[in-house]
Amino acid sequence: TGRDVQVDMAGADLAIAAEYGEGVLRGLERFPAARLSSVHTYGPRGARRDVPGFGDSYAVTSHGDRGDAIGFNTRGGPEGLRLSMREAQESGHLVAGTPMGAALHEMGHVVASQSNAESGAFTIASHASSTQSVASTIRSGVSGYAATSRDELAAEAFADVMANGASASSLSRQIMDHIQSAYDSVSG
Repeated sequence: TGRDVQVDMAGADLAIAAEYGEGVLRGLERFPAARLSSVHTYGPRGARRDVPGFGDSYAVTSHGDRGDAIGFNTRGGPEGLRLSMREAQESGHLVAGTPMGAALHEMGHVVASQSNAESGAFTIASHASSTQSVASTIRSGVSGYAATSRDELAAEAFADVMANGASASSLSRQIMDHIQSAYDSVSG
């Protein structure tokens, strides 16, 4: 990236931390100008205190003037975390239910926010919905979580493509093309 990114994974299981790191690195390899300033843990034994309102979240991205920070929750043990993420994927709530998938999702927030791609992602989904509601199109074409907001749509589509490549949904690939184009125009 050509700049320092602060990393503090205190309190994280070593294998889980490695998977989070792999997801962040994959995102930075493809989007090296992403404004990521730090990666840390939060919660019990974490590098930072709990993030108000995000105690049950797997992770959270906060945007700042000096760059974005990704925080990974330390609640629960590794087995419980993996089971919860896998169940969220199997139920269609998440597109990539692994620690690496969570990291890719958070990198999606960093890249999409930096390039203001969230509204365009929603516009693409709107155009793709011809016979059902936009929310139904997003749920069936990306994930249930993607249908909760424009930000989550962009992040989930990003995670789908980054984790699943050519197996990602058509809608996710279209949104990722938009994110890539928007990123290219601002990082130029």
